[in-house]
Amino acid sequence: DAGIPYHDGVGQRDFHSLRKTFVTLLIKNGADIKSVQTLARHADPMMTLKCYAQVQDTQLTSVINLLDPPSSH
Repeated sequence: DAGIPYHDGVGQRDFHSLRKTFVTLLIKNGADIKSVQTLARHADPMMTLKCYAQVQDTQLTSVINLLDPPSSH
């Protein structure tokens, strides 16, 4: 209705894209899932995790690096 294009060649822009960003940033910055679920007004935390939380490559790298602890030399 506001004339904002849904697709712009780079990606899509809509209300749910903003919600995904909101949820993803909260989780990335350490918020617990119950709080994020409540703020997103979801009835089920699995919806929050499955549909709205996104994992970024840098997060995956950090998690993989947990398997290789720093040497104690």
